[in-house]
Amino acid sequence: MTLALALATEIPSDVLGSDLPSHYADVLVRYESARNPNTPARILTLLSADVDFSVLMGVAQNCNTPAAALEFLSTEGYWEVRFAVGRNPSTPRAIVERLYRDADVSRNVWRCLADTEYVSGN
Repeated sequence: MTLALALATEIPSDVLGSDLPSHYADVLVRYESARNPNTPARILTLLSADVDFSVLMGVAQNCNTPAAALEFLSTEGYWEVRFAVGRNPSTPRAIVERLYRDADVSRNVWRCLADTEYVSGN
C-alpha cells in the first residue's frame, strides 16, 4: 500500500483493505488509511489498536469506524482520542454518555461533549 493509495478517497474499499496489516509498516500510510472514508470497517477495527497516536486519532474521527472500535477507543489513555470519539457523529449514545460522566475524562472532553445532541438535548 502506498501513501497515494491511502490518500485516494475514490479508491474502492476492497483495494484499501487488501494488504493490512503486514504492508502497513509506514505510520503515515496507516494514518491516512485510518482517516479515509473508504477504509473497510475491519481495517478500522485493526487500526484502533495501533500504537501511534495519529493513527488512533484518524480512526476516532472516521465516521465509518464501527461502534466496537469506538468503544475500545473511548477507553484510550490519550484524552484527545477520547475527545475525538465523543465528537464522532457515529459514536453510539451510550458511549457519549459514559464519556460525559467519566470522572477521569479531561475538562476538554467534557466541554466538547456538552455541545453534542445527546447531552444538550438538541
